[in-house]
Amino acid sequence: MSQYTFGIILAVTAMLLEAIGQYCFKISADRNEHGSHPLGVLRSALTHHWMLTGVFCFLADAALWTLALKRLPLSIVFPVGSICFVFVAILSRVILKEKLGTPRWVGIGLILAGVALVMVPA
Repeated sequence: MSQYTFGIILAVTAMLLEAIGQYCFKISADRNEHGSHPLGVLRSALTHHWMLTGVFCFLADAALWTLALKRLPLSIVFPVGSICFVFVAILSRVILKEKLGTPRWVGIGLILAGVALVMVPA
């Protein structure tokens, strides 16, 4: 496997972890029983496994993202990061049962097309 391919795999995996982390934060926020005061949010964050899982996902995301940056130019890795929006939308639809209208699906398609264009070698 080439360094380029491995870098792309690292970047996409990092973005999947970021999306899962966002999902975990959403679940934790929805289940917050300590109010919206910053101390209440912090207390909730320290007691909910969803928040802790989200933080773990973000830490793993940062590590993989850094490895991807080591293998690929920033001008490729950064646009690949927009795949996170796609993953979040899909998780929102599948797991949270949020409705995604036609404009959002078109936007997801445009993001994927843009990432594909950026990844084409010059």
